[in-house]
Formats: sequence, structure tokens, C-alpha cells
Amino acid sequence: MDRILTERRGHILVVTINRPEAKNAFDSLSAKAMHAAMDLLDAEDELFVGIITGAGGVFSAGADLKAVSLRSHRRFKSCPRNQVDKKSQQIVKRVDKTAFR
Repeated sequence: MDRILTERRGHILVVTINRPEAKNAFDSLSAKAMHAAMDLLDAEDELFVGIITGAGGVFSAGADLKAVSLRSHRRFKSCPRNQVDKKSQQIVKRVDKTAFR
């Protein structure tokens, strides 16, 4: 299963965090996939807006603490928020239901 889904809708890129079993929490694979989605948004001149949403009725629980604890001897480097904040396009974070539970 892809952890991050992308869908083009005209000039909009919809990015869906797709780990509902983990409340869409980010591990290193999810973070790398989000980086790739943000790179796509930056690279395509025809994409003006990015919408980030979460699958399964939850936006995101943030960092996957289980994954972070397994890597406690290494720094969890892949923070998607840093990548999102650098984008020149408008980013909309869409919360349909619960952001945190």
C-alpha cells in the first residue's frame, strides 16, 4: 500500500496521507513519500495548489512514535513539515474530521 497518494485535479495536487491503521502517523517511509509529493508539486508549473488530507477520517497523528523509538539511536531526520514549509505554491491542509485523537 502506498503511504502517500497523489491525485491531480486540474491545477491542484491532492496529497493523501494513507496510513489510517496508524492514524496517518509519519514514519521515515511516509516522510520520504511526502517529500516526493512536495517535489512533484514544486516541479510542475501547471500545479498551483497542494491539498494535504488524511485517509480514514484522521488527518495525522504526527510522528509515528513506535518508528521513532525503534530508531532511538538515530535522529528521525525526515520531517515532512520542513519540506511543506519550503514550497512556493499554496498548501492547504484539509482536515475532514479528527486531526488528533
